[in-house]
Amino acid sequence: MRQVRKSRRPAPPFTADDFNPATAKQGVAYSAFQKGKNLILTGYSGTGKTYLACAFAASGLSSGSSEAIRIIRSAVASRDIGFLPGTEAEKMAAYERPYVDTFNTVFGRGDAYSLLKQKGILTFESSSFQRGMTYKNTFIIVDEIQNMTFQELYSIVTRVGDGSLLVFCGDTRQTDLAKGSGFERFVAVASALPQWFSHIDFGISDIVRHDLVRDFIVQVEV
Repeated sequence: MRQVRKSRRPAPPFTADDFNPATAKQGVAYSAFQKGKNLILTGYSGTGKTYLACAFAASGLSSGSSEAIRIIRSAVASRDIGFLPGTEAEKMAAYERPYVDTFNTVFGRGDAYSLLKQKGILTFESSSFQRGMTYKNTFIIVDEIQNMTFQELYSIVTRVGDGSLLVFCGDTRQTDLAKGSGFERFVAVASALPQWFSHIDFGISDIVRHDLVRDFIVQVEV
């Protein structure tokens, strides 16, 4: 099984801070990451799923266990990326913004994301263009999986090459697909492969964004 090396050698010119879990389940996710498991992080908004994925990616890059980071996300809402103006990259930029701030925070510098992209270390792309690819020694973040079909998720998993690690993030409460989400089937299949995957589902008590977020969600769930 792939093991994450304990060395904290940063990938120049970046220095990623050591990860400190904010909740017990974040600690469970970190432990699974250290054991080399592919992760499925699901649950409520504000529980830090995407932040964890980015922090783990930074850790893998700094330790040398990963040579590149690839973020894959569906072109939500209602799959209509074709109606946005510009090139593919310009269209996808609308969905890229959350990761810019997160990576800048993780690395502790305001230009971290742009520098990673400029150096070809980090790429961001749509889940629609994965067939025929093979990713080696790559930390792959697959975000908003509730907005992907099972075929998209299948295609991503089958792109994995030697030395790569997958982290899937999603919340069924925020799906933009009226029908056809492959979320539940994918989680069921991956959960039947505990030697490869670890599924952590975050609850209301794991919300770390703001008390308002937690209280609002609690009221919705009543």
